[in-house]
Amino acid sequence: MRHERTMQISADQLSDANEILQRTEFVEDAGRDEVFYSFSVPFGDGIEVDIKVCNGDGPFVDAILFHNWSEVCVMEPCFESLDGEYHFYYEDNEYVVFVEEE
Repeated sequence: MRHERTMQISADQLSDANEILQRTEFVEDAGRDEVFYSFSVPFGDGIEVDIKVCNGDGPFVDAILFHNWSEVCVMEPCFESLDGEYHFYYEDNEYVVFVEEE
């Protein structure tokens, strides 16, 4: 079964997150693995998606599906932009998060 949620982010936050993601190197004025932005999208029945913009060798989006607070599906890091679609597959279900500007 397919489950969909839309997460709307303020224009300022989305623009700032995407500017951070355009950097190709570690952000010097922030700590390693620092989380710049973090968003959670609940689906019910203990399913939740966390989407974070993190610092690394180049900033990246870390998107993870949790079931009862346990990590069950991790997407490959995204380096381009925060907005877009995130697809997860778990126990014969597809969970889709659409990230867009408010």
